[in-house]
Amino acid sequence: MLSFLRDFFGGVRKGAAQDAIASDDAMVDFIATRAAHVCQTALYGYLQKRMGTRSREIFQDPMFAEPLGVSREAMLVHCLSDLTIFAVAEAVAESGLDSAGLTDLAERWFRDAYRSVQAGVTDGDLSEAVRDLRDRASRTDWARAAEREGAFTASPQGLVDCAPVIDDLKDLDAEIVRNSVRFRWTDVRRQFRERVDRAAFAGLR
Repeated sequence: MLSFLRDFFGGVRKGAAQDAIASDDAMVDFIATRAAHVCQTALYGYLQKRMGTRSREIFQDPMFAEPLGVSREAMLVHCLSDLTIFAVAEAVAESGLDSAGLTDLAERWFRDAYRSVQAGVTDGDLSEAVRDLRDRASRTDWARAAEREGAFTASPQGLVDCAPVIDDLKDLDAEIVRNSVRFRWTDVRRQFRERVDRAAFAGLR
């Protein structure tokens, strides 16, 4: 299993809210930190509600560590995929890059963001996630992907699918769980639109 998420419980870095997103490094940092934060709060929040007063005991149980780690990594991929597609559509889609160029850019930002969050990740570890991201990006309508919740399709259902909760309970919880993830992205989209410097990415070709 890959290593635990670096800074997973650290939240958003101090001072980042006022910094403009005007470079690849700033873009990757935003994607990585916000995706990890949504992953953390959505997954652990759901599990804590389902476990109730026993959540602390269960989280500390070694037998729960492996399924929790698998779920966490799957949810992280979903969150990174959604936010990367949104970021490309919102900041770069009108820059003049064609669909292939936008797909290549989405892969680069996704790959770098994943590596920023997961220490020691290799290209082999990333191969399936990158393949899925490229397939999704190649089918994306970039002119519309940034509208409303258009880019945020993987993480809401992804949490339902990957959470280590029995199927009968997940069936009961599904709509509430999906809506909770959608809600968490609302402020992320607002922050991005306030901070992104589209002119800095306008010259991409």
